[in-house]
Amino acid sequence: MNWIIKFLLAGGLITGANALMRLSPKLSASLIALPTSSIIYFIFLWNDTSDPKLLSQASWDIFKIVIPSLLFFPVFSLLLTRAGLSFVPSLLLAITVCSGLYFIQTKLGWG
Repeated sequence: MNWIIKFLLAGGLITGANALMRLSPKLSASLIALPTSSIIYFIFLWNDTSDPKLLSQASWDIFKIVIPSLLFFPVFSLLLTRAGLSFVPSLLLAITVCSGLYFIQTKLGWG
């Protein structure tokens, strides 16, 4: 039953942001930019474990992953607009760049 609630919350967040996009693109982007999924994750992790050290470690791990993730957005945008690629190739290339940065970060011992 717990996984159903988690599934509905995560799906509701994405669906809500998508519906909000029609009314206010900036507000929708703000909702997605907030660490809402991380906050929900922390609430469930706390509920499941009540372990402050585990939450602290998860928070640091997410922070380290966010750094290379931020480059996904300008790369995706530039591929769509300046490079003139269509959606799927732009998305796949941006994911590849982001994954490459994760790999480099891990190899350098920063992740």
